Amino acid sequence: MGTLEVRITKDGTTVLPEEVRRLLGVTGGGTVRLVTTAEGEVRLIPLRSDIRHLRGLFGASSSPLDTEAAISESVARRTAPETSGDDP
Repeated sequence: MGTLEVRITKDGTTVLPEEVRRLLGVTGGGTVRLVTTAEGEVRLIPLRSDIRHLRGLFGASSSPLDTEAAISESVARRTAPETSGDDP
């Protein structure tokens, strides 16, 4: 990544460069936590209040999951006499 310089206005605001926002995964209106270290450095930690950042984590799905059917199938596998009770 390297070193970036940003200006701080009189009222203390600054703009995070696009490269930093992309790296942190934050967009306009997002929130970051500032964490100070014993060495006098500051770390930016992205705070995520929802699960939108997880979208696509497991690849694209061609259709929505039928949760009722998935639960029924899992219960059937767990209660079937020939299974050991382990559900993948």
